[in-house]
Amino acid sequence: MTHLATFFHRRSLTFAFVALLFGLAALGRIFNFAGLAHQHGREFVHQSLLLCIVSLVVCVAVLANLVLDVRRGYSPSRCSLASVIVLAAFAGPVLLAITLASYFSR
Repeated sequence: MTHLATFFHRRSLTFAFVALLFGLAALGRIFNFAGLAHQHGREFVHQSLLLCIVSLVVCVAVLANLVLDVRRGYSPSRCSLASVIVLAAFAGPVLLAITLASYFSR
């Protein structure tokens, strides 16, 4: 367990970029969502829901790791950059969640 904790120690910037990739993948799903859901059916919607949940979990985990790294004395400039990247990463899953809520409420 301590080996896993040391792996995550001071890697907030790296994980922020990973979260950004998940966020961009989620953001790519919202364009023409209704048309793609109609064309590909329920499987597309289920995959989008799974991607939304996974990307939100990844973003929250990266944010928690960033908060812990700030407390451990991580470089302030890297923390600032990582926080901006994580903020951008949250845009994709949040917009996809709004799109999915709109789709399911019809």
